[in-house]
Amino acid sequence: MTVCIAASTTLNGVPAVVLCVDMMGSTDYTSSDTVHKFYPLGFDFFALLAGTFSDAGEFARIIRSRFAVEKPADFPGLLRQVRTAVRDLKHGMAETHIEIALGISYDEFRKKGKVTLPEDLYRSLAWEIRSQSPNVEVLVAGFLPAPGKSGHPVPTIIKASFGKVWHSENFAVAGSGTGIAEAALFHRNQNSLDSFETTVYQVYEAKCLSEKAPGVGRRVIMFVLRPGQRPLVLTEGGTKFLDKQVKRFSPRKLNLPPFPDGMFTAI
Repeated sequence: MTVCIAASTTLNGVPAVVLCVDMMGSTDYTSSDTVHKFYPLGFDFFALLAGTFSDAGEFARIIRSRFAVEKPADFPGLLRQVRTAVRDLKHGMAETHIEIALGISYDEFRKKGKVTLPEDLYRSLAWEIRSQSPNVEVLVAGFLPAPGKSGHPVPTIIKASFGKVWHSENFAVAGSGTGIAEAALFHRNQNSLDSFETTVYQVYEAKCLSEKAPGVGRRVIMFVLRPGQRPLVLTEGGTKFLDKQVKRFSPRKLNLPPFPDGMFTAI
């Protein structure tokens, strides 16, 4: 229950990625705007977390552990690492499910369960595992080396959503506010060729509009990633400035004149 947005752009002629996320965290009984959903992965990569926060955090930790073993060197390798992390997360879910249900490991269930367990119990548990889908959405954003090791690093955004993983060319959105925020960014024709100022505003505007969705909080954290440098963070003064621009440029209450006669006719 959140909104996470990542959009590629340039800052002073250097590739950059703008990241924006709310701070709403909630349970079945309460909520607060105090949750940090920004997770460093290493090597100029960061993750924004949505969905069940404990699972999303575990997923991000799995990705970070894989990055520690193998530094992302190219796009196919990065995509493979994130997809492998999804596999590891699903394996962990299956392990937990079988341990709770039977008190044995998932590997033992796979190797011996079909022979040692009643057929209906084995089939039921196998179906439950197959039907499990991680309640997780994570945006992975950062920079890959330029092809041929020349030129600027390449900004890259990967979206992992409920077990599926794909590359997002210009921007990506995750969380319960996705529908509204995506529509806002598509309406603005957001793309990586937009100026830094335009991208920052359009990402911030999309976040503000997505507050209409359930579970999206008002407090916001916005970062700007730059290759080989510490992230920039939006200040309180910057937030106030962007709030003023949203009041100027975002959709506002209509004040239409009366419709003219003959605008509709009976059929």
